[in-house]
Amino acid sequence: MDYIQLPGIGTVRLASMGQRFLARVIDGLIVGIPASILYFVVIVAWFSSAASSYTIDENTGQITGGPAAAGLGFLGTAFALPLTLIILEILYEVTMIALRGATLGKQIAGVRVIRTQDGQIPGWTPSIIRWAILYPAAIVPCIGSLWVLLCELSPFFDNQGRRQGWHDKGAKTIVIATK
Repeated sequence: MDYIQLPGIGTVRLASMGQRFLARVIDGLIVGIPASILYFVVIVAWFSSAASSYTIDENTGQITGGPAAAGLGFLGTAFALPLTLIILEILYEVTMIALRGATLGKQIAGVRVIRTQDGQIPGWTPSIIRWAILYPAAIVPCIGSLWVLLCELSPFFDNQGRRQGWHDKGAKTIVIATK
């Protein structure tokens, strides 16, 4: 267990990387399961409408419509679903960190995010900064996922011994243990 001194607060125990990982897994399930259900429903609805929206010309036998004609609808869906996930993530993660200092996953794992300068719950600006450093790059195929992975692992590289990830440093926050 590592403890650090924070001005105006005193000694606090840093969250372990295991606690942080557990919190991310739980939060991933909390956001991911509803998003997956939404994705499934939307894609099934799209395929159903695409399959039933074709016509056959009785004179020529030519088929029109169907999945090919619905392609733009699918393309729109392909962009709308990730945007929906981003919106859900912002609503969940940013709001919970801003107002409580912890998401449900963090609460279960026994960790809280606080401001380094005064130990208070981060509020809106630091919560948005933490999220903006960590997640938006994920929309870029491969490179974005690598960035998120590096950010999540960056507390291991903290040369100050505070287990601050790059997103924590940018937002001037730290993750402490509550259990």
